[in-house]
Amino acid sequence: MDGPQTVDEYQRLISEVIKKQITLLGSNIALERARNVAGLIVSDDGTVTNISGAPREVLQKVIDEYFVF
Repeated sequence: MDGPQTVDEYQRLISEVIKKQITLLGSNIALERARNVAGLIVSDDGTVTNISGAPREVLQKVIDEYFVF
């Protein structure tokens, strides 16, 4: 199966998404949106420090925060 397999891989992928959004939206907006996602803990630099629950669902929620209007 392609894509992330472990929680660490999901953390790295989600961190990359958040950090990219920080460059596009600014840190305040990007971090606020990421921190709206239940089960996700994000440091001030955009690094995901913890995921609770199903990592794939958390990733989808992060994507929804940034890309679904």
